[in-house]
Amino acid sequence: MKKIFLKIIRGMEYGSLTYLLALLVSVQTIEITTKDIVGVLLMSAAIGLLTLIVTIDRLSYLAAIIIHLLGTFALVVLTDRLTGVFHGILNLNFWLIFVTAYLVIWLIIKVDQQTQVDRINAALKKAQTK
Repeated sequence: MKKIFLKIIRGMEYGSLTYLLALLVSVQTIEITTKDIVGVLLMSAAIGLLTLIVTIDRLSYLAAIIIHLLGTFALVVLTDRLTGVFHGILNLNFWLIFVTAYLVIWLIIKVDQQTQVDRINAALKKAQTK
């Protein structure tokens, strides 16, 4: 249960930050509504839950990432259909931002995972030499 909660929170962190950064670089002035905020938070929580797909042993990492990408795409489209939060989902710029954000977030997660593995390995090595 804790793992699920943490995935939801992490998804909301990445999603809300990404949304705010996308708004920052947007050339158009957009009014943000409560419905937009709730939509982004719920969508981001669902995307965070979707990351549990990488823990399925029967799936290769590549298959899990592709499923996650397609699921994320579906959640973005669904959220926009329900709330209109993205104000231009049919625009090529929106999808360039989507793909760029997905790749940047994936890279950040991979670097974070590698950093954690390196720390654990260093601690194990230090413990073995004592």
